Amino acid sequence: MLRVLELIYEVTKNGKVKELTSRFSVELGSLEDAYITSRYVAREYSLEEVERLRKVVEEVKHVVREATS
Repeated sequence: MLRVLELIYEVTKNGKVKELTSRFSVELGSLEDAYITSRYVAREYSLEEVERLRKVVEEVKHVVREATS
């Protein structure tokens, strides 16, 4: 997801997209790890982890929608 946001920034030059990559680098890395490992390793996430990552995803969706409209 981080690389996709970097590509979106390169195309749109939208500062909000660039800010997301800095502000949520840890969370975006966690989402990538979850996607990759979900195929091979069963892992449980706490409710707090899920809620935090969900908020990040919602914000990313909002900013990307704005940047690409």
